[in-house]
Amino acid sequence: MKLAEPLARLEITELIRRLDELDVAYLFKHALVQDTAYSSLLRNERKRLHRVIGETLEREYPHALVENAALLTKHFSEAGDDAKILEYATCAGDAEARVFAKAEAIEHYRAALDAALRLDAERETIIALATKLGRMYELRDDYTNALATYARLSELAREQNDARFELEGLMLQATLRATPTAVFEPRIGQQVCDRALALARELNDGQAEAKILWNLLLLKGFSGNPREGVKFGEQSLALARQLNLKTQIAYTLSDIGIYGYFANAQPEKARAALNESRAMWRELDDLPMLANNLNNAGILEYILGDFALSQTYYAEAQEISERIDSAWGLMLARSSRGVHAAEAGDYGAALEALQFAYDLGQRMGLGVTIIAATNLAIAYGAVGEIEAGYQIIQIAAREIEIPLYRVPAKAALAYLTFLRGEVERAESILQDAHPPAYTELEFSYLPSIIAEGEIGLATGRAPRVVEYTETVATNLIQFGIQNFVADADLYRGRALTMLERFDEARVAFERAHEYATRLGSQRVLWQLYAHWAKLERAQENFERAAELEIRARELIDSIAATLPEKYRAGFLQIANSAIVQ
Repeated sequence: MKLAEPLARLEITELIRRLDELDVAYLFKHALVQDTAYSSLLRNERKRLHRVIGETLEREYPHALVENAALLTKHFSEAGDDAKILEYATCAGDAEARVFAKAEAIEHYRAALDAALRLDAERETIIALATKLGRMYELRDDYTNALATYARLSELAREQNDARFELEGLMLQATLRATPTAVFEPRIGQQVCDRALALARELNDGQAEAKILWNLLLLKGFSGNPREGVKFGEQSLALARQLNLKTQIAYTLSDIGIYGYFANAQPEKARAALNESRAMWRELDDLPMLANNLNNAGILEYILGDFALSQTYYAEAQEISERIDSAWGLMLARSSRGVHAAEAGDYGAALEALQFAYDLGQRMGLGVTIIAATNLAIAYGAVGEIEAGYQIIQIAAREIEIPLYRVPAKAALAYLTFLRGEVERAESILQDAHPPAYTELEFSYLPSIIAEGEIGLATGRAPRVVEYTETVATNLIQFGIQNFVADADLYRGRALTMLERFDEARVAFERAHEYATRLGSQRVLWQLYAHWAKLERAQENFERAAELEIRARELIDSIAATLPEKYRAGFLQIANSAIVQ
């Protein structure tokens, strides 16, 4: 072998050493030696050697091209061979995307796309690479770069007067503008969707039309117009089924379920849509979308009152999100599990999970951080950490761009503002959250019920509290929703007690007890027993009052035991003040 003698001399001088492998392989002993040797080569010679190495790897290891794709990309990149870069960078990116190695996949998809553009490759190749690259950015929650990648297709459309490039670029941008990402913008989203829909119909592209209609479902859902969202979603679904577009069917079903049917007070339709799409995501082995579906299904079942099933969904969503490193999925799963922990009386675990979710959302700049902020602020208020909760929910003091989350966030802000003693300002914020004509179904009733109840009772508007909570409870039961009925009846009972309508108050407390016991909500039960005891004392039923106070204290002590020392005293002060001695 011609190389044997010079390699042996280099090894003797200890510039290189042979590796203990089956194939002959050597390693420079010092990186500086390698850099010096490499830089001493003329540019054309370096390119030639890289090409020789790449071609040798292809020839000697034809059955390991996928495994060597990243290495081949490197050598052919240095050789300046765009055709080979396109082939192997795409191969490497695909392999890395399958195992959610997102940073590596982005590097290779970006190299492949640049090579494709230099080669003036076919339109379909460029669109596929831009889509893959943008999707990896999305999975890293880097929506700015995803949007910039999709915008490149729009630039190509202008340069080449190509309607197909324009349509694909618009559709990809529409999804980011229509959903609660860091680049959510309903006005721009509507403009993009309108132009894309016109183009799709002009080109007679049914697949594109189904996708745009799905984007309009999302846009209307997140903009607070679920009825319009359902209309667009059902059009998308009908067209996707007609054309047998399985992936699009799964996307539309997932989103019409939670942002269309549920928000439009059709919970059984919502459940059926989520169940059907979840089976499809499993079959398609799309883990990010499966995690998203599980989180949404968990939210639905929590609201409907099946705590055990929702916990199962959240646990799987968290496991998948951790495995694929999805900040979005993990934030939603941890925030939701924190809410569950509070219901079960484990306030310590609740605060830990909710704080984790909020911090993660803040670091990643996620558009849905408002969900974690709302839940965490309410939890801090429950343990007397008023300033901590207030500072977190200040995010709601700014104009919230996502109407879907606006009501619970504003209600939480009103509640924390009230706890700070700013009663008039709290009333103003609550009025903004709940205008007189407001009747929409909410994704989180708890902040609204708490704010309306506490502020109304403190300001002597017990009749208003009775009216509001009675309407809420009636609507919940009508929609088949078990959760939050107990909260509404708790405040209704308190208001009726204040009005000395004792028999009606007892009926409200009894139904609250029925629902809270069925759900296992210790969060509600300790408050219920404490205020029910006041009713019994007012009617001189002292034995019954004492019994209820004992049950309240047992739950209070149990909850306090879960809290870190720094939160325990604050919670106990709030809880004990609710019990009449």
